[in-house]
Amino acid sequence: MPENFSQNKTPEQNVKTSIDKILGKDTTLKRRRKTSADLKKEIFVKFINIMLYLDIRNAELNSKFNMNMDDYDEPFMESLDQLLKLTFNNRQLEIIYFYLYERIDIEGRPIAMKDDNDNIIPTNTPEEVWYAIQNL
Repeated sequence: MPENFSQNKTPEQNVKTSIDKILGKDTTLKRRRKTSADLKKEIFVKFINIMLYLDIRNAELNSKFNMNMDDYDEPFMESLDQLLKLTFNNRQLEIIYFYLYERIDIEGRPIAMKDDNDNIIPTNTPEEVWYAIQNL
């Protein structure tokens, strides 16, 4: 049975050490296999993070170096929009586009997205956006 935590161990190994100490005996941890839904969520989150990066990169190039990349990037962004339209319905697209382009106002303050009943739709992270579009 492992005795101590270590920075050289993986987080999983340190969790195992903690569980072993609590139970007072050696245990075995098994990973749950990722489901198809888990993999789709990971791909979606990665996609959204890349889209945010591209938007920030374009804004920085424009502000720091006076390089307006809008005309250059337009066909690329249009192709991504078309892929999104193939995958998601209009309401889901509203949530995705809100997160990417509208959730922060000009002064940098967050804006809450609301549904038709005036309930706030959590859209602070890509994971929250994923869960919001899955509920539609």
